[in-house]
Amino acid sequence: MLSGKTARFSLGLRKGFSQGFTLVELVLTLVVASVMVLGITGIIELASRGYVDTVDRERVQSQAQFALEKMMRELRHSVPNSFDTRDNGRCLKFIPISDAGFYARVNDQFQFILAKQHDFNGPLANDWRLIVNPTRYEDVKNKSVSVAGLEKEGVDPNVPYSGHFTLNSSNVIGDSVAQRVYLFSHNNEVEYCLVTSSAAANTLGRLTRSQAGSTHTLAEDVAASESEFEYLPSSLNRVGMINLTLTLEQNGERSVYQQAVAVSNVP
Repeated sequence: MLSGKTARFSLGLRKGFSQGFTLVELVLTLVVASVMVLGITGIIELASRGYVDTVDRERVQSQAQFALEKMMRELRHSVPNSFDTRDNGRCLKFIPISDAGFYARVNDQFQFILAKQHDFNGPLANDWRLIVNPTRYEDVKNKSVSVAGLEKEGVDPNVPYSGHFTLNSSNVIGDSVAQRVYLFSHNNEVEYCLVTSSAAANTLGRLTRSQAGSTHTLAEDVAASESEFEYLPSSLNRVGMINLTLTLEQNGERSVYQQAVAVSNVP
């Protein structure tokens, strides 16, 4: 009887051991689990990298779009033909319009009215200057006349927007077919530059905007050697054009943004 019970107990032990895992099975399970974990980790890492790349790409695109739109808007509201480039197209400068209007030469007087200042009697700003029919950047610098402190004449309180500003006609150089006049301030001159910290060709830099002694960065990661500002003066068969080329680099990927801006040249 005792031997029979012992035999049955031994069989039970063998049966219990047969339901567990052998060393080989444990090793195979660990290997398979490790492969699965590595695969899942790789997928997560790839997805994360793709997300980061997408965010960086959108940031670069937003920078370029903002910079180009700002430049286009300012260029189209600048004094005609007041554009100039330097450093082989690395910098572009121009003079914004402070106000504009129309004029008439009456005897020895140069009388003009303004769009923004139509309800303003003066005096005009001390740093404002007047120009008629500028044909190049140097004209704005050398052929303009000061209107500092000028006040309106002939104002009728019963007539809205009446009156005009007056200068000595001989002081104003040039004439315009459209009789347009532009007022500006040298202190408001704007300059965009492609700036790098090194002369190396592959060095990334910044796009900066300077005005009135203040400089701000509009875009980073700019491949300055592949970016350029080009000004094409007006001719008989086309208007003045400014070609903007902005190349940005992110994670070894370069994006080129180009924009042609038609600028006013018929003052």
